[in-house]
Amino acid sequence: MTIKTRNRIIILLTLMSLVLFLGSGLLLGFQLYSGTFTGPVSIPYTKFQNFILTKFTFSSVIISIFFFLLYVFITLLYINVEFEKTQSTEIIYFSIYLVGCLAEGCRLSIPLFNLWEASSSLAFFCGRCIIFGRILAPLSLLFISICSSSEDRQNVEQNIMILFVTSAVLASIIPLNTGVVLPVCRIKWGYEKIIFVARTLIAITTAVSLIINEILSNSSHKIPWEFIMLIVGYGILCGAHNYILMAAGIILLSAGTFIYLKKLHNRYLWN
Repeated sequence: MTIKTRNRIIILLTLMSLVLFLGSGLLLGFQLYSGTFTGPVSIPYTKFQNFILTKFTFSSVIISIFFFLLYVFITLLYINVEFEKTQSTEIIYFSIYLVGCLAEGCRLSIPLFNLWEASSSLAFFCGRCIIFGRILAPLSLLFISICSSSEDRQNVEQNIMILFVTSAVLASIIPLNTGVVLPVCRIKWGYEKIIFVARTLIAITTAVSLIINEILSNSSHKIPWEFIMLIVGYGILCGAHNYILMAAGIILLSAGTFIYLKKLHNRYLWN
């Protein structure tokens, strides 16, 4: 993939994230003003519900989703400015990770179109998109750790195809229970524990691979804390349902992303 092609794709994704953020924001604002905005029908959480920061608050869920859209837009904007002329394989995979984050915006369709109780094709489609994003994001981060060497650049297009096809196939076969819509604005999946364990193992593998890469490159920083912060922040924000989880996810994801991209930029600047 040429730098010119990559930059055009990043600009397109930047515009898409901006349109989704502004469009969803305007629709939410209109519904709040008109009193037609709907929240979850039932709240299954029973623990830590006596304190404002730990109890379930639907506003924290909405803010978390909107933050994902804003995060993608700002990060892509930063990448387009700082890496415009940089031939970086990591940036390609990181941009694909951002596509996975952008899919979190589909969760807004549940409250905005009042899909809490009625099973519909829209809810089903959005449920598939969310699964697709949550598979694509960790896999993309894994590819950063195992396929970012100069020797792997010739296989970038093939790896991109593998990422999208694998995520799409898995998202299409994982069962959805459209009769159960969780208060975090997503349809309940089948095999949730297995999926959680698989995503956790991918995250651990990513972190271990990065540590090995740092050791082999004789880096002064053996543990890539910024990448670990990014991974943990992303995971927390996906399931944030109170203000503490929301704040922790936003801080870890933002700080980890900024430090990682800054270090990556400095590395290519001096090499």
